[in-house]
Amino acid sequence: MVDTLVILRWSVIKSILERIRINPRTEVVYLGIGTRDDNKYFVDYFVECSNVSENPSIEFIADPLCIYNAYIEAEKSGYEIVAILHSHPGPPNPSFKDIQGMKRWPVPWIIVDSHSLAFKAWVIIDGRVSNIKIIMLNQLEP
Repeated sequence: MVDTLVILRWSVIKSILERIRINPRTEVVYLGIGTRDDNKYFVDYFVECSNVSENPSIEFIADPLCIYNAYIEAEKSGYEIVAILHSHPGPPNPSFKDIQGMKRWPVPWIIVDSHSLAFKAWVIIDGRVSNIKIIMLNQLEP
């Protein structure tokens, strides 16, 4: 079995981590735009979508119009939505709601702990939630 990987540049995620650090009480959601080659997901950039949840401190619901527009724009450029990134008010592990979402949208889910800024990527493989490796390119600082 080929390892499933998420590949992205530090410069792409650095500003997202800073935004989360400044406002850790609200879950944020971003769509990773890029390309896929078998089990390798290359994230070129992220598009932020508004969290339209009534309880944004404990869950996210991405603005459907944002998802639609991101999909259309990505497709025009030869890209696709290859990842979802969102923050949690705790450890970067998928919640029950996340797992339900992962079943509907089977791309890597990158979850960021809004307090420590640690992050992990997850997918469902053979019906099981699996932590997958993130390869960070051009990381200049931790």
